[in-house]
Amino acid sequence: MLLEKWDREDKDFTPGDLTRTSHLMRLGAQRIVRWFGWNEGDAARDQIRSDHRIISLPGQVTAEVRKAWHVTGCLIPACPEVAAPTTHHGHKPKKDIRDITHLHHALDACVMGLAAALMPNNGKLWEQIANRKVREEELPAFHAQRRDQRLYRLGGKEGRTQKLELADLPEELKNQITARLSERRVVQRVPADMSGALLEETTWAIEKKDQDSDRLTLSQRAFDKKDTDQVTGARKRKSKPGSERAGKVLGLRAGRLQHNLGIRIIAGNYGLALFDPKLKQEPKIIPHHQVWQRLQELKAKNGGRAVRVLKNGMLIRVKTQPKRAKTDYTGVWRIFSVKNNEYGIALDIARPERVKPENKVPWAGINVGIKALLEAGLEILPSRLTGVPS
Repeated sequence: MLLEKWDREDKDFTPGDLTRTSHLMRLGAQRIVRWFGWNEGDAARDQIRSDHRIISLPGQVTAEVRKAWHVTGCLIPACPEVAAPTTHHGHKPKKDIRDITHLHHALDACVMGLAAALMPNNGKLWEQIANRKVREEELPAFHAQRRDQRLYRLGGKEGRTQKLELADLPEELKNQITARLSERRVVQRVPADMSGALLEETTWAIEKKDQDSDRLTLSQRAFDKKDTDQVTGARKRKSKPGSERAGKVLGLRAGRLQHNLGIRIIAGNYGLALFDPKLKQEPKIIPHHQVWQRLQELKAKNGGRAVRVLKNGMLIRVKTQPKRAKTDYTGVWRIFSVKNNEYGIALDIARPERVKPENKVPWAGINVGIKALLEAGLEILPSRLTGVPS
């Protein structure tokens, strides 16, 4: 709240954010230890503490181990776009993979789990792995602490140090990682909060209301930065046109906005209400404004039962192929957008592991009609911490 300026689009991950993340991880680890009682001192807990512990593996070690084990290629069967045959390792760099699939998080989880199981929980060893070298005076302790001689290789000497290399991971373990990633399980939290209103900050004026539709012709008084009076230096005002549906604005009813002859556009939708199929009512968009009241009104129209709501981030399963659809929409999908446009009520969807939907690709759909999906048997899947296999 003390920030003087905050840009919603400024999403860069700063070094300060990394430090905060580190502190949060430590607090989370302490909470887990207390929850399971691992910090209690009685004899019954001593054995539990020796078998169960929290290992905080440094990110640099995870990166070095992932590269040494050559496991990034395990993503290719689940997401072929990761492949890059012309490169040395046959896959794209990590920074490009982040924009393609969320499964790189699952791959890192596999790497961290195996590293914690196969390597000693020793900060000095991790430092040596990150630096890729072992000093001459550290060699006795290094040989004493490592568990499996096959996991490490000492290379040639460079002065008073020896190069440290990690051996490749056994093919059996790589096949297991590939099989699990191919299930394409992704978990996303869908917020349940329905309070407040998501409104654009700009106030518009109504110029005209179309009698044949629910669209409004809008205008906004704005300054043109380029058109400045040469004498006074004042910027000239101009009228900026706009258009929006009546159901997506506030200010048409009695209230402060109407008194000021202005309206605000509701920037986001809470979700899409699905009625009981027996009632044969059309799905209805729920704007993010007075959501609880709107849900109660929809409940009354749904025979006294709560309506099903599709929200961004939810997983759905389509049982059969929709009629006249060129893309195969059977299987599990994640909802990226619920909207009402010139095509009617439609969804932007993609396979759960994908970062964003794209047009004309087999793993995503833009402006997919909700009617066609309902006819094909749309099922809302529950949110599980283990995800849903595709």
